[in-house]
Amino acid sequence: MASCIAMAQKLGEQAVFAECKNEKLPSKCTDEKITDDITALLTGDIINEIEKSISRKYFTISVEFISDENGKIIPSETGIICEGNAALKNSIKNYLNNLPPFIPKDSKLDIRKSYTVVNIIYVQNTDNQNYHIAGYNESKTINNYQRFGPGTVPVYPGCEKAATNKEKMACLAAGITQSIAKNYVIPNNVADAGQDKMHISMIIAIDGKLRIEEIAGSSLPFRNEVYRAIKRVPRIKPAEEKGIPFAVQLYLPLTLTVK
Repeated sequence: MASCIAMAQKLGEQAVFAECKNEKLPSKCTDEKITDDITALLTGDIINEIEKSISRKYFTISVEFISDENGKIIPSETGIICEGNAALKNSIKNYLNNLPPFIPKDSKLDIRKSYTVVNIIYVQNTDNQNYHIAGYNESKTINNYQRFGPGTVPVYPGCEKAATNKEKMACLAAGITQSIAKNYVIPNNVADAGQDKMHISMIIAIDGKLRIEEIAGSSLPFRNEVYRAIKRVPRIKPAEEKGIPFAVQLYLPLTLTVK
């Protein structure tokens, strides 16, 4: 049975909904609420029109916006991609324009504007009726679609010369994995040898530090040791969009050999 350890996300690094401020993961709560609200805009007529315009069993919606130092969305800095459906685009635009102010970034930060992006993939169910939102593993199989995201990806120390964003992200994952392996200490009283597998969900925050969302798999002593090792990962240059530092979520599979 999989088990996990969840750590709190630091409030104030990203603009968030007021109702999410007391959650352990305020940014994730905000993204999920935006996703739910946009999904509620998908009427049967809109879905039927989208299905007529595509020849695949999924469709996508991507939304980006910038909120100012007071948490208000800047209308001229919003973007919406929704399979070219005008009715849906207008509905999403009205939704964004009528949102109440977010809780802005911490007042101590130099840049208080906040960039938010939400990418959603809706996949048709196996019975060809209705749709579900693709999870992480399912979304990895769908790469070629229009979506918003940071103009520059996070850069791990030493990865500056990587030519493309894809190469920079591969270098980033390798660097974090190597740092964990270097600083990881096998817990005492381990009875069995073999491979210990975990999945780590983390945020590369706007200050370049890693914030752990969840470590799933293995046992508590191993997870705690991975958490300790992650705190020693060197600071990473954060992602940016339009000059605004942007927190990026990263999923990292980790396999440790226990001798």
